[in-house]
Amino acid sequence: MVAHDGGQRQQQRPSEGGRGDSQGVPSLSALGAGGHHATGGSKVVQIVTQRLISIAIEELKQPETISKIKDHILAPLVRLIYAQIYPYLIVAAVVVLCALVMWVLMFLMFTMSYFRRS
Repeated sequence: MVAHDGGQRQQQRPSEGGRGDSQGVPSLSALGAGGHHATGGSKVVQIVTQRLISIAIEELKQPETISKIKDHILAPLVRLIYAQIYPYLIVAAVVVLCALVMWVLMFLMFTMSYFRRS
């Protein structure tokens, strides 16, 4: 249960890093009677979710975090996908090259046949 101080609420400090009410996210003290009612509980979940998302977005915007994501997640993922697709790319290139060679040969044969008739 949430302990109450006789109806008087203490002013809560904004969270670290300047986050908090300045971003339009209501503070937990704005919930009313401690958030233990059914509607208050869903408000708490909404507020906590909004704050977690805001913190995650701010963290993901930092250059160090972007660098870590690129180096440890994206680059290995691209290498893995490339390693899996590479054989199919080679086969596709060979098929296209063969089709191009066949087209050139057919073009030459039809051209030679046309000039022989005339």
